[in-house]
Amino acid sequence: MLKEKLAKKYYELAQNEKEADIILHLLYQSLILKAELEKGSNEGLRASIRSLVENHLDEFDRDIDFEDSRLDIFYERPIFEDCRIENERDIYYYQDFNVNRNHRPNDDYILSIRNFQHILEDSDLIALYMSIFKIHDYIYNQKTGKYDERDKRLIEGANYLLECGLKNIFAE
Repeated sequence: MLKEKLAKKYYELAQNEKEADIILHLLYQSLILKAELEKGSNEGLRASIRSLVENHLDEFDRDIDFEDSRLDIFYERPIFEDCRIENERDIYYYQDFNVNRNHRPNDDYILSIRNFQHILEDSDLIALYMSIFKIHDYIYNQKTGKYDERDKRLIEGANYLLECGLKNIFAE
């Protein structure tokens, strides 16, 4: 099947690439193609990625060292679609968000904070992978191609997670 061969090819290309943002794109494309192979008829892209990780949780979880410093970036702040940083907010604000907030105008804001809460509470692997969706989208659509330190850390963390999971998926 072409999608399967392309997914494997993107993964292999990423192994020989030197630029971190290109590695992220190649690994992410591989993930998307694998997710499309398993998605249900009514699932969108996010839901299919979630399903892939849930259906292969052992493979995605097996080699991840949750103490690895590359993952620290995911524990610092929620990752929004525009990768903005809310400096005035501390972790306690996000932990209490669902309890104290009555008006919720932005679904991305809510989902990002829920993902962050799941990551903080129990290093939720699915929440980590759903953050990668936003990181890739931001990097892919960035106009300048210049990354600040946080962007570089996000790319490095995303690449680590994708590599850990995909190598086991393709070893099956």
